[in-house]
Amino acid sequence: MIRIVVADDDAGVRAALRALFDDDERFAVVGEAIDAESCLIQVRQAHPDVVLLDARMPGTGLAAVRQLRSCSASVACVVLSARLDAALLAQFIEAGVQGAFDKGASRDSLPDLIVRCAAGERVLHARATEDALRLLSSD
Repeated sequence: MIRIVVADDDAGVRAALRALFDDDERFAVVGEAIDAESCLIQVRQAHPDVVLLDARMPGTGLAAVRQLRSCSASVACVVLSARLDAALLAQFIEAGVQGAFDKGASRDSLPDLIVRCAAGERVLHARATEDALRLLSSD
């Protein structure tokens, strides 16, 4: 079973994600957070396999990913965003995210994408992916 912490400042988004994963026997939502600080607390307490976080949540998702990478190298960080531009996505990739998805992604495909991330595969399904990879390769 894949243990997930869901971090998003929007209660409706958290509820929708919880419902999605609660309906799938491959997952257990073991914590929820509303900002970067509470996300780190949840990770330390719940020891999830995956942290699914909003890129633009309070305290910034990028700061949370960087701190998560330093305190828990085994957790897969997966970013969701409605507005993930190429520059920010490139920063998330450099910070070590395992996955990045647009919030408009199909509910049907998200669980399978999370399984791939939990297995160690990097999965980038965001509109800005090609531009972000070009930015990274030009450095």
